Amino acid sequence: MFNRFNLNKSKILILILCLIIAGAITYWQYSYFASKAEVKTAVVVVAARNIAEGTKISKDMVALKEIPVTDITKNMILKGQDIENLYAKIDISEGTYLSKDMLSDRAVPIIAENMRRVTIKADMIMSIAGSVKAGDFVDIGLVREIDDESQKKTTGAFKTEIIAEKVQIYSVVNNAGVDIDKISSENSNEYDAKEKIPSAITFIVTPEQAVLLKDSEAEGSLFLIGY
Repeated sequence: MFNRFNLNKSKILILILCLIIAGAITYWQYSYFASKAEVKTAVVVVAARNIAEGTKISKDMVALKEIPVTDITKNMILKGQDIENLYAKIDISEGTYLSKDMLSDRAVPIIAENMRRVTIKADMIMSIAGSVKAGDFVDIGLVREIDDESQKKTTGAFKTEIIAEKVQIYSVVNNAGVDIDKISSENSNEYDAKEKIPSAITFIVTPEQAVLLKDSEAEGSLFLIGY
């Protein structure tokens, strides 16, 4: 009877061991084949080389790469989306996945080594009905009152002249100091349209032009001429 008990116990242990081994093999097989299952992918656009800030994008600057759809983010540029003739808003390293927030449909203002930024007051009228945007090029005019009484008789009480030509706009902000380009039209309505009224415009100019603009701002009324 004792031997029979030991024999039954041995069979039970062997059975348990077999079940454990079978379970381990089943789990390994499931994990292996699950890892081999087909992964859904999508094709995205990447930088084929380093792209400097402000560069106009061309076909030779980008390449296509297939990645799992689980790695796709909302702003990624997918195959088939047209990005040619857009501009890089930042420096983009080779191999970087391109996203919508890296690109602009307008020329991105770049401050050269010999250039400076200067800001003047603005309103809806002087800023061409508020239509100017960062990257635009404009001429800057000045309307000033003539002090010389004798000159007034021949030219009138005011003189209008252009003081700077083809100056690029760096940024346009509203009364709250918010960049107007960053205000989403989707989130705006007729009641907060004032958020898009320019209050100050920053230009990229030479040091000499900066001094001239500030002197002229104190002397009379500045206005912009668009292209």
